[in-house]
Amino acid sequence: MKSIKLIKKILKQNMIFVIMNNKFIKDILDANLNLSWKEKLAVKFTNLFNKNKFFHLQYKKITMFSVERGINLYHLLSQVINENILGEIVELGCYEGITAIIIRKTLDQLKSKKKLHVFDSFQGLPDTSFEDGEILKNGLACTNKESVIKNFEKFKVKKPVIHDGWFNETLNNLPKKICFVHLDANVYSSTKFALEKVYPKLSKGGIILIDDYCGRELDKPHKRIPGVRKACDEFFKNKERVKILISTNYDGFNQGFIKKE
Repeated sequence: MKSIKLIKKILKQNMIFVIMNNKFIKDILDANLNLSWKEKLAVKFTNLFNKNKFFHLQYKKITMFSVERGINLYHLLSQVINENILGEIVELGCYEGITAIIIRKTLDQLKSKKKLHVFDSFQGLPDTSFEDGEILKNGLACTNKESVIKNFEKFKVKKPVIHDGWFNETLNNLPKKICFVHLDANVYSSTKFALEKVYPKLSKGGIILIDDYCGRELDKPHKRIPGVRKACDEFFKNKERVKILISTNYDGFNQGFIKKE
């Protein structure tokens, strides 16, 4: 008995036990997708044969987020929290809040008291430039703040601090210190401006996770959203190297990330 008590005492003093379970990511995405049983069967059948026909059905109802992206987010955020990196959490481009909910769930699982700040215009994309190609258009992916609030209530998690407006209007309200950024800005100008604002506030060891950094050809930008990679490669030219995370969804988008040195 004494030996068992001694072992427990040593473990309590020297180790922290955290139950890591990211199954909630798929549960959230499935619940938000809200497909009928016929649609679910169609998606599974199509996935099995690696076709694209039914992926568009899934895209229309859930945006371009995927389980793979959720897992990348979960593990990188968990790393920052477990390493006690100083600062708060920031999401730039939250759309209807699904990724923000995954961030909040992860923070709750790890018993973190860090605040979550989300920034979005809720007016869709801003004006694009030649760096963005010809597909993206002003106003694309338009939603509203009420959709974010409604989704947080639906999944019964604490609401984030919501900053409503264009980045040039709201990013002066960034936390003084930041430990983790999820950047989903889509266009060149927004991505570049966001990096210029958040990077100086990012703590050493902090992480920026970048959506849509490249396509299936990992050495090239994605054809639909080329401005994101161009902005990142320009900004990080003499800083950290952007590392690629395989997170391909139906249209071949992969993520990138940096860890501040």
